[in-house]
Amino acid sequence: MSEKQEYEVEFRSQTWRTYVVWAKSQDEAEELACDELHHDCDVSKAWGNNADVSRISLDNKELFVDDGTIAVQLPQDNDKSN
Repeated sequence: MSEKQEYEVEFRSQTWRTYVVWAKSQDEAEELACDELHHDCDVSKAWGNNADVSRISLDNKELFVDDGTIAVQLPQDNDKSN
């Protein structure tokens, strides 16, 4: 029979939470959502403290993504008939 050996087993879990807020700017939206996150009774303090913003969108147009790039798609006015 072989001897027992010590193993270290690491678990990783990735979950998301989304909050919808009314704000005048992207910065204010992030601030208000962070406030909601830290007051959400379904979120542990550790999860909230380790959370990072991964995306902010306005009217379903992505403004901020987790790699820090800006990705805004604006509607284009192609109708030049007027």
